[in-house]
Amino acid sequence: MGEEGYYNLAVFYGACSLDCLYCQNWQYQEYPSSPRLVSVAELERAMGRRVTCVCFFGGEPAPQTVHALLVAKKAAEKGVRVCWETSGQLAPHLLDEVVEASLKTGGIVKFDLKAFTPSVYRALTDGEVDVALRNFKAAARRFRERPEVSLVVASILLVPGYVDEV
Repeated sequence: MGEEGYYNLAVFYGACSLDCLYCQNWQYQEYPSSPRLVSVAELERAMGRRVTCVCFFGGEPAPQTVHALLVAKKAAEKGVRVCWETSGQLAPHLLDEVVEASLKTGGIVKFDLKAFTPSVYRALTDGEVDVALRNFKAAARRFRERPEVSLVVASILLVPGYVDEV
């Protein structure tokens, strides 16, 4: 069955653990200092009959991983896929739960890796690439558990002069 007529619930978190030079979602930085907080129960209610996927992204879901995992648990109970778009700056002790939520529900974990070279990564993000790569490698170890649909995917930002097509 296709999913025409169904919806994804996009959960956009207004925070990030990086400070990217070319942030595609920079608007979150202009949110009010007291943003509207949405409870797990509110997000669960938003998962009506026609919602087939919940996707956590934003600035970045990593700073709110515990909240997102609580929502993911409710999604799984409703038979809703769980997907993540992350820079990979997740706490290692929560990474397995993130991957497991997507594995069990048919979702994916997309790592936006930015760059591989530590100096370029730092210039683009003011962060450390080691954390993202370590988490990506750990998540990718589970790739074969669901070969029919990719569990873990990666994207690389193309920034002329910093990260170019090879």
